[in-house]
Amino acid sequence: MTASFSYVSADQYHALQSPLVLPTQRELFDYQVGILQEKGLDLPDEDVDRLYSLIPSDSQLFLVVPRRSDTLDLKGLMRLIIVNREPGENYLDPQHLTDVNPVPTGAHLLIDIEDGRKRLNTKHDLISENIQLEGRIAYSAWYGLIHGILFPYVLESPKGHNLDLFGSRYESMSVPCLSMGDKFPMLKPSLWRGFSFRNWGAPSAGSAVGA
Repeated sequence: MTASFSYVSADQYHALQSPLVLPTQRELFDYQVGILQEKGLDLPDEDVDRLYSLIPSDSQLFLVVPRRSDTLDLKGLMRLIIVNREPGENYLDPQHLTDVNPVPTGAHLLIDIEDGRKRLNTKHDLISENIQLEGRIAYSAWYGLIHGILFPYVLESPKGHNLDLFGSRYESMSVPCLSMGDKFPMLKPSLWRGFSFRNWGAPSAGSAVGA
């Protein structure tokens, strides 16, 4: 009788030789605060102290979101997303960018982050519907920019992917997309009805706290 078995992947093998050490939740918080303040985003110490008490206790990815101005400086924010030493470029006109739901302007935490890899190669209509049915928060352009600033690795090859930001709309038939071009990150429009792409996913969060 031949026993059934599951394959051990190359990534799993290498992880056995050098086990991955995850950051503590406090280390993850301190890292994000340090990056945001270093890059000049609006996160004063009183917000840091308030948000610190809201850090989730279990090991999950969360996002520290700084204060947001009424008008997003898309060009300036994209320059803060650096992959392979190359800053990002913006290809959207801010006047045509809207949010599906109001986005808090105060500093807050996004909890239970799924960066979009679970929704790769899924039709855009289905993605939008599923996020709503699951009661999750689709990333707006603002959330996508902050994620890219803090964790540009999400775009880096070979494991990175592009982010369709379904919490916002661009003009009438597009969503903003944070993607990796040939040399640098880009913020550009992505047509969203009826399409699916192997390397595109839609990030979302379980909840927002402290807003």
